[in-house]
Amino acid sequence: MALSEVLDQLESVVANASRVPATTRALLNTSELLELIQQLRMTLPQAVRDSEEIVRQREEIISQAAREANRTRAQAEKDRQGRLDQSDVLKEAREKAEETVEEAKRRSNILTDKAGAEAKTLVQDANEYIKNTLYSLEEQISGLLSTVRRGIELLDKKPKSGRR
Repeated sequence: MALSEVLDQLESVVANASRVPATTRALLNTSELLELIQQLRMTLPQAVRDSEEIVRQREEIISQAAREANRTRAQAEKDRQGRLDQSDVLKEAREKAEETVEEAKRRSNILTDKAGAEAKTLVQDANEYIKNTLYSLEEQISGLLSTVRRGIELLDKKPKSGRR
């Protein structure tokens, strides 16, 4: 279940709770709230899995660039062996192989930096959203707890009927 769906259900439970007469307070089903909080906890790791997927993709790109560099290097070596007597061709092949390796490294670094930045941003955004959601939930639960305590205090202050 998506994080927003769990939060919508949590909001619905609070909004549809039985109201305490003459107050803005409500009575909540704690087992239902605890179940929704548990669902919220299970949903949060999805953001982490999304970040891990970005890292996995980055590693695949790096691996692909390394394979391409190795293939290019092997091809250059093969070409060199075939043209040992042609020093100009050999020199050119080495330069091309070095350029290709450098280009692959440059592209790999760019992609690694980009994937790392995106993963970091996703994790930061997810953490901020979770923190804000939990603060909001804490405020709501705190308000409900205050209502319950005042209700108990009111009941304790009322004279007991039937006893004189």
